[in-house]
Amino acid sequence: NDASTNGAFIQFQRTGSNAGYISHSNTTASYNTSGSDRALKENFEDWTESVLSHFKDLKPTKFHFTQEDDSSEKNKGYIAQDLVGSFPEAYPLKNDGEDADRYFFNPSGMVVYLMKAIQEQQELIETLQTKVKALEET
Repeated sequence: NDASTNGAFIQFQRTGSNAGYISHSNTTASYNTSGSDRALKENFEDWTESVLSHFKDLKPTKFHFTQEDDSSEKNKGYIAQDLVGSFPEAYPLKNDGEDADRYFFNPSGMVVYLMKAIQEQQELIETLQTKVKALEET
C-alpha cells in the first residue's frame, strides 16, 4: 500500500475472528498479535500466581545456531526447554512442517509475564520504602 492512508496490510483470522494483523502508519509498521478489547474476552478471573521468582532462575546463554559457522559471533538468549514450564505462551511448540516438535520464541507471549513481574517488584519496593521510612522516624 503506497497510499498515504493508515491501515492493516495483512489480517490473520480464525473462524471469522481477527487473531492479529500487521498495520502501518505514515512512519511505522507494527504487528498486533492478539485482540485486547474487553468485548473480545469472557470468563475473567484474577491472575494471582507470582511470576517474579521465575525470572530469578533465568540462565542467559551464548550459542551458535546449528547453521552458523563456529567462528561467527555467538547469539545471546535462552533455551526454550528450560523456560517453557514457566512461560508457556512465550515458547510455543510448532506442531507441523519441517520444524515440527521444535520450540520457538514468541516475544509477545513474554510481555504479560514481564508486566506482571514489574507489578510484583513495585509492591516489594513500596513495602521496603514504608519500612525504611518507619526506621528513619524512630
